[in-house]
Parts: sequence; C-alpha cells; structure tokens
Amino acid sequence: MEVLLANEEKYVRRIAEARLSEGAVDVKLIRTLVTVQFLAGAQTARDGRAAVRAAVDAHHRGYGNTAPPDAAPAGSPRSTTS
Repeated sequence: MEVLLANEEKYVRRIAEARLSEGAVDVKLIRTLVTVQFLAGAQTARDGRAAVRAAVDAHHRGYGNTAPPDAAPAGSPRSTTS
C-alpha cells in the first residue's frame, strides 16, 4: 500500500512542479491530498471535491487568521470558492 501511495505522490508532485512556479510546491499538502483521496474513495466528482476541501482544511488547521487563502472555508470573505 505504501508503494502505491508513494508512486501517486511522486506523480502528483511531478505535475505540480511542471505547472507551478519554483518553490510553490507544498510536498506535505500533496501527501495529505493523496492520502485523503485514497481513504475517501469518492464515487462522484462532488464527493471528490468534498474530500479535497477536507484535506486542505485538515492540512492548514491551526493557522487561524494567518492561514493561506486556499485554507479559507467556502463562503468566508477570504474564500476563493464562495
């Protein structure tokens, strides 16, 4: 199981590194997203989006008001998904 998750994490990291600016890849966030997507086993796109939102929220927990913009809850003034 660890090998499968590690391969998926490497795949997502390579895509992120190719598409994002240098230094913008958050390896810990990628690990959280890959793990949550695996554990959630979403059957629909809606379930998949909910799993990703939950992963981002869990990854950024504890930041409070200093959280990065992508960690703002949907509908909040800082949210980009309202």
